[in-house]
Amino acid sequence: MAKQSFSTIFEAIEHVHNSLKTNENFNKRKVEGLIKALLQEKRILIGTQLTREDVLKTEIRNEIYLFIRQNPGVKLNAIKRENNVGSNQALWHLKFLEKYEFIRINTFGKQKAFFCFAIPPERDEAFFFLRNRKVKDLIEFFGKTDELLTATAISDALNMHYNTAKKYLEVLERLNLLEIETNDGKSVCRFDATAHEELDTACNELIKNSIE
Repeated sequence: MAKQSFSTIFEAIEHVHNSLKTNENFNKRKVEGLIKALLQEKRILIGTQLTREDVLKTEIRNEIYLFIRQNPGVKLNAIKRENNVGSNQALWHLKFLEKYEFIRINTFGKQKAFFCFAIPPERDEAFFFLRNRKVKDLIEFFGKTDELLTATAISDALNMHYNTAKKYLEVLERLNLLEIETNDGKSVCRFDATAHEELDTACNELIKNSIE
């Protein structure tokens, strides 16, 4: 990986601004303010060179990286909350981690999720949605009943809006954890607890391997 150095703060600001100009979260004023703050805290030094090996030497950046490794599919708000950082600082460090290929980003609808490179991309959807509170509620509900129920009955039982229930039931179906069957002319849901256990075990094994 080629090294990048800057002799002045203005050169650093210009370079970073050009690199992030497609990111609406970083206008030039924000970039300038963030770089000055990092300089004041001695987290970066003008005139130094950054390599991939240097990226994780910044303590908070390393902590963010470790958090993502332990929590594949995590969203920005959780990263900010668990690492006690603001939006600009979190996005700054995430940009470096992505640039130097420690992490990658996948988007589900309008939501961005963060993964370390050790996680196979084909597992992204499982990691992302198994973290979702609504999906967890559905799985917990299925664990308490053997009945084959319609989406309407399930949404009523969980006091969940029908469209929301339908959306996440379709997610479970995509993850091969749910089958839609026809019973007395109605579409009913059959949850596969064994498949869920196998998927959960596989995901935990991937996390374990990624942090060893």
